[in-house]
Amino acid sequence: MSVWANAWLAGQAAPDDVLDALAAWAPAHSVIAYDAEARVVQIDGHSIDVPPAANLMVVRNDDRPGVIGRVGTILGDAGVNIADMDVGRSAHGESALMVIATTEPVPAEVLEALRTCDGISSVAVA
Repeated sequence: MSVWANAWLAGQAAPDDVLDALAAWAPAHSVIAYDAEARVVQIDGHSIDVPPAANLMVVRNDDRPGVIGRVGTILGDAGVNIADMDVGRSAHGESALMVIATTEPVPAEVLEALRTCDGISSVAVA
């Protein structure tokens, strides 16, 4: 995803190109554009609102206290800066999904630390 996101952020890709790339990224993701600004607004039934970014991570987790803080602490301890983030809860509240944009790619060892964290069911880099 970073190739088209970098082109879009540099003004070299049209909003429609961003929407097409997001739709191809995973069919389960819903995308909508507001005022020529692309936004990811839903992933697998979880409502979110984030702009496309060069470094985007999707974290699926239990919907319970402390999980978001644990993710932030792991990223912060590794020196990873969060540029944007949104959390969407499932309809029944048993699970949640975090979409996190970072200023730099997240190192593989940090992704693995997140994947092994209690309360995290999966971590994907888009």
